[in-house]
Amino acid sequence: MTHLLPFTWLSVQNKYLFLLAGGTHFFAADKSDPDTEPIPIPESVVGLEPALARRYLGAWSVAFFETYVATSQQYRPYLTADYARSISQLPLTLSLVQFLPLDSLTQ
Repeated sequence: MTHLLPFTWLSVQNKYLFLLAGGTHFFAADKSDPDTEPIPIPESVVGLEPALARRYLGAWSVAFFETYVATSQQYRPYLTADYARSISQLPLTLSLVQFLPLDSLTQ
């Protein structure tokens, strides 16, 4: 939840905060190779279903870059809370926040 406050500071019209319930900051890491990694990442830290988390990240990344870099508006529907809910699966539920009032964080 450390990203919630900085998200409220963004002043751009289109902003996206994807929340992955049950995920960690290490979900995108592949299994550690003790021969190449200076510090191996324990599986318990990577979290549940890292492959599912990477699929979410891949789908969102394509939609984001196609919309904002390639200016292909056909991908914009994939940057919605409805789409996030439609692809969300247990044990890692996905949700998208596009607006978060600062005062809601103090409640």
